[in-house]
Amino acid sequence: MGSGRRLGITHLEMSNFDVFVTYEKGLEDAVPLIQEGIAKSEKLISSKNDIAVMLSANEDTFIRDRMDGVFGFTRKDFSISISINTGSNSWKDFVAQTAVHEFNHTVRLQKMFGRERSGIGVGIAFEGLAQCFEEAAMGQLRPWSKALNRDQAKEVWQKIKDRLDDNSVDLYNRLFINSNDKEFALWSGYALGYLIIKEKITELGKDMDWEELMDMDSKTLISNGL
Repeated sequence: MGSGRRLGITHLEMSNFDVFVTYEKGLEDAVPLIQEGIAKSEKLISSKNDIAVMLSANEDTFIRDRMDGVFGFTRKDFSISISINTGSNSWKDFVAQTAVHEFNHTVRLQKMFGRERSGIGVGIAFEGLAQCFEEAAMGQLRPWSKALNRDQAKEVWQKIKDRLDDNSVDLYNRLFINSNDKEFALWSGYALGYLIIKEKITELGKDMDWEELMDMDSKTLISNGL
């Protein structure tokens, strides 16, 4: 038998749903961190679906050096992928928080299925919600949430506020993930989304409920802009 990748699987029972974590051998230490993140998440919102989490190893230097070794991606309203570069000394510190962020995405997709079409505004609300949820559940933020100060974010908002319905993949990438764009700093969309949703939460006040916030459509969430 060859020396290919070997997988393990763990079943986590939450209050109202199950989580199935598939992981590459060598990433066993990440499994309880996934459980920690989702346990903190379900205190604020619940999933109507069982959740599949795939943990995989990677050797990407950007993820290692700029993202503390952990990259998450939500594929569907029941499926999360988390990629880990164990070359980062701090990766274990951020797996739980990444699980929180991506769990928020899965629940948002559950609530918005059939209600919204893709667009820049939807993306800003999507990422803003997940970052503010991280802060609520874990008490800390990642670098992309702080990529812009308020004045810089206002400048970005002025440039894109008339393009919120635009479904341009190019514009989305320029706002969120391109590292060498001439107009938008890296992670501009994340920072803008965080600040806008943070203002919405402040506006709603102490009675704000996360389930109600997650039910709001994107236009309502970001209509006030910055």
